[in-house]
Amino acid sequence: MGFDNLPPTLVKLCAVVVSRNMDILEHQAWDLPGSLIEQLLPFLNIFYLERIENAAVRKGISTTAAWFALWMEVIRNRPVGCTSDRDWKQKFLESAFHIALSGNSKMEHERTKDPRFCILTLGAKYVKQLTFNNRLQGAVKLAMNKFSHVLQILKETVLNIKFQRLRQNPDKNAVISLTYVLHSLIHHGNVQRLIISDCRIPSCSILTRILQICAGYLSVEVQDDLNCFVSNFQMRGVEDKMGGSTTSPSPTVRENELACPLSLEQDTSTCMAQSYKCNTLHLNRNICFDNKRKRTWKDVKCHKECKQPCLETKQTIVISVQEDLHTSLESCKNLKENIKCTTCKDLFTHTQSISHTSSYLRCISALDLDLSNYSDCLKIQSLLPSWVGLHSLEVFSSWHINKPELLKFLEALSCLCQSTESFLRVLSLSGIACPISLTALLIQLLKLCPRLESVSVGFSVEQDQEEECSMLPPAIVENSLTSLKVTFPLETLHLQSLLSVLRGSGNLQRLHLTGMRFKTTQDAGALLLSLADSNPELCWLTLEDVNLSVCQNEVLHFLKHTDLKGVNFTECRIFERNKAEFLSNFVAVVKQKKSLVTLQVPGNRLGNQGLVLLADLFTGDSVSGIIQLDISSNFILSDGLLQFGKMLQKSPPQSHLKLDLRHNPLDRDIETSKQAMELLTRLCSVVMNSWNSQAAFADYISAM
Repeated sequence: MGFDNLPPTLVKLCAVVVSRNMDILEHQAWDLPGSLIEQLLPFLNIFYLERIENAAVRKGISTTAAWFALWMEVIRNRPVGCTSDRDWKQKFLESAFHIALSGNSKMEHERTKDPRFCILTLGAKYVKQLTFNNRLQGAVKLAMNKFSHVLQILKETVLNIKFQRLRQNPDKNAVISLTYVLHSLIHHGNVQRLIISDCRIPSCSILTRILQICAGYLSVEVQDDLNCFVSNFQMRGVEDKMGGSTTSPSPTVRENELACPLSLEQDTSTCMAQSYKCNTLHLNRNICFDNKRKRTWKDVKCHKECKQPCLETKQTIVISVQEDLHTSLESCKNLKENIKCTTCKDLFTHTQSISHTSSYLRCISALDLDLSNYSDCLKIQSLLPSWVGLHSLEVFSSWHINKPELLKFLEALSCLCQSTESFLRVLSLSGIACPISLTALLIQLLKLCPRLESVSVGFSVEQDQEEECSMLPPAIVENSLTSLKVTFPLETLHLQSLLSVLRGSGNLQRLHLTGMRFKTTQDAGALLLSLADSNPELCWLTLEDVNLSVCQNEVLHFLKHTDLKGVNFTECRIFERNKAEFLSNFVAVVKQKKSLVTLQVPGNRLGNQGLVLLADLFTGDSVSGIIQLDISSNFILSDGLLQFGKMLQKSPPQSHLKLDLRHNPLDRDIETSKQAMELLTRLCSVVMNSWNSQAAFADYISAM
C-alpha cells in the first residue's frame, strides 16, 4: 500500500470534523494544544484560518505554510517577492478580494466559501492597493448599497489606487459609481498614491475626472453626479427603512458574497466589518485636519444588537457628500476658468487667489502616471500649478515630445514649486523622447524647481550639440537634492554640465548613474575626484555600465577620501586591468573603511583569482564593517568558491554577513559547489539561485 493510500489517522478525521463545525467549536478550537492547532490549519476555510491566527501565534505556531498551500491551490501561481509570514496572508486575502470583486470563478473553491461570511468583508481588511480594470465593475459593486460596509473598511486600509489596462469608455452608471468610490476613499479615506498604468481610453473625460478628484477638486459635472448619487442613496435609505427592497442583486454577485458576516470579537475594526442587518454602526462625524488637509474618522462606536436596519452610516455618508459639495462649490466654479488660462503663471495666480476664499478637499500625495499621449500630459499640466498637496510625481511615457511642449510642462512644475504651500519634493521623468540633452534638461529642471529633493530622469534624447556648446562653461546650479538618479542615453555625455549640478548638490546623499559615455578617458576619473571634493554628504553611490578600468587610481582615491555606507559598481569593468595589483590595493583601502557596510561588484568578471584576493577583506588588521557583499554574475567556479570559503573559515566575517552568489556557473562541478555552500552557510547568509550553464550559453549564442 502506497503512502498516499494509507487510511486517515484519528487526528486527521477529528480535524476534518472540527473544521466543518467551526461555527460551534471555534472557541474550543482556540484552546487546543499547539500541536493539534497546527494539524487543524490545513482544513480550515479562509475565514476561520484568518480568525484563528491570534490563537496560533500565542502558541508559537506560524500559519505561513497554510496560507502558502492555499495560495498554490486556489491562485496556482507563485507571486514574486513574498517571503515573510505576513506576506502570504496579505497577498492571498488581497488577491482574493479583487478576484471576488470581479466575479472570477476562482473564488468558487470550497475553502473560500462559507454562507456565514462575506469574502469581500474579510479581504477588505487586507487591501492596501485597490485595483480597477477595464470596465470598472469593481467600482460599480462597491457603490452598491449592500456593500457600503465594505467601502467603509476600505477607507481605513487602502493606501494606493491603481487603474490598469483601461481600454473602453465606461457607461454613465460606472462613471457615477467610480466618482462616489473615489470621493469616499480619497477625500474621506487614507489613500496616498494614484497609479495609472497602460490605460488607453478613447475618451479623455474619465481620466480628467480621476485626476481632478485626486487633486481635491469637484468639477461641475462631478458635483452633478454626486448629487444624483446622494439622491438615489437617500431614496434607497427610505425604502430600507420602510422594509422595501432597493435593487435586485447583480447577477455577477453570488449568494456567499451577500451573506451577513458574523463575528465574535467586539473591537472597532470587527464591528465596521459587520452587516447593517446584524449590527448598528454609529459614526461620530468628528473629522480632524492636519497641515496636509488629511481627514480621518474618529470615535467609532458599535452596538451588538439592533432590531431594525441601521441607517446612521448611510445618513452620515449623505451629509458628508453634501457638505463636501458645498465647501468646494466656489473652487469648482473656477475649475473651467483655470483650465482656460493661457499660461501656467496665470493659472498659478488664479488658483492662489481661490485658495484664500474656499476650501479644498483632501488630495493624494503621490501620483504615478504611464501616459499614452501628449493630450494626457495636458490634463496634468492644467492641474499641476494648484496641486499643492502633491509630494511625489512619477511620469513615464514612450511618446515623442517636442521642445516647446516639454518647456510648458516644466513651467507648470515651476508654478507648483513656487507656491509656499507646495509639498512636491520627489520627481521622476522617464521614457519620453525629446530633442533636449539630458544634462540640459536636468539643469533647467533644477533651476525652475530648486526645492526638489529627489530626482530621477531617463529620456531617450536627440542630442542638441549647439545647446551644449552654448552652455560652456556652465555655472554651478544650487539645489536641494538628497537623491539623484540619471539613466543616460547612448549619446556622449557632456561632463561639465553634469558637474555643474553635482557641485551645487551639497546635501546629496544618494547618487545613481547609469550608461555614461565619456568624451575622453580622463572624464570618468574627473567625475570621481569631483564627487570626493564637492559632495561630503554622499553615502550611497551606484555606477552601472560605466567604464572604470581607465581610472583605477581615481577609484581608490574616491574610496579613501569619502565616508560611503554603500558602493555599487555594476558592469563597470573595474577589474579588467592589472587585476592582481589593483585588487590588492582595492582590498587594502576597503579593509580600513569601517563606514562601508555594502560592497556590490556584480558583472565585473572577478573570477576565481579575484574572489580569492577579495577574501583578504576580513583578514589581519581589517576594521571593515561590510555586512553585504554582492559578487553575483562574476564567472565564479566551484573550486574558487570552495577556496574562498576555506579562507573565510580562517578569518570569519561578521556573523550577519550577506553574500550574494547568484548567476555564477556553479553547476559545472556540483559536488564541489555543495561542499563550498555547506562551508559558507555556516559562516554567513548566502543568497543563491539555480544556474544552467547550457541554457545560459544558448541564450548567449542566440543574442550574437
